[in-house]
Amino acid sequence: MSPNRALPLLSGLLALSMLPGCQTNNPASTPDAETRAAQAQAKTTFVRQFQQVLIHDLAAANRDGLSGSLSLMVTLDRQNRPVACEVQRTRPSLLKNLPQGQSAFYPQALSDLVVEQCWKGIYPRVPAHMIGDDKTIDVLAPLFVLPQGPEGMSAGWRTDNARRDFFWQQLMREQPVDSIGVASVIYRGDAQGKVLDCVANLHPNPLRPDAYKVNGTLQETLSTRCKALDLRAMPGFEPDAQGMVLGSVLVEYAPWKVGRR
Repeated sequence: MSPNRALPLLSGLLALSMLPGCQTNNPASTPDAETRAAQAQAKTTFVRQFQQVLIHDLAAANRDGLSGSLSLMVTLDRQNRPVACEVQRTRPSLLKNLPQGQSAFYPQALSDLVVEQCWKGIYPRVPAHMIGDDKTIDVLAPLFVLPQGPEGMSAGWRTDNARRDFFWQQLMREQPVDSIGVASVIYRGDAQGKVLDCVANLHPNPLRPDAYKVNGTLQETLSTRCKALDLRAMPGFEPDAQGMVLGSVLVEYAPWKVGRR
């Protein structure tokens, strides 16, 4: 593979570089100025959305307050599925961007966490002009992971993420899916944790609306499984003054994400 020039971009917890697969140089296919401008904008949007996915997913999963500096190489195919996830040491040239007090190294536990989240990520669609002749694209993301996560992520935010993980594990993790989407689950229970009512609805994922399919069987299965839950095991379980527990949660899904913890 002979990658194109990488474009490092900084965004708080990480920098990001694009390393497209091998491409042929055909002068006859050189795009005009308007096309080049559209391609540049599409690439900028992809980088920004990719950064947001990594920042959110890692912050939500980093419950043990791990910290360190490392680089993640993600290979995506033309369907945006991760086909390779590899951790590397951060390039020395990027270490000058480390936040104050940030370690230039990383523990094995952080490496394992980053790879785990990489395989479960739902990423934005790669612009067509960035896909190489081998039908893949490599994304190099140097990560500066902080123990407290991005600024402004409160205890309530962390409880919400733990609750989302609870519903993922209990409802969605083992379900066969053939599309990308978001399940919205609305539940009502009593002080003993018994579910009195629960409704699951499916929606397109804003990052990949093109990959959504209506699935009535999945929707019915999630609603049924939800009604059998013991909400006392749910993070943040706390009945209100009337002894009721009311809430909702959004759970993302994709074919490569199910089956993974």
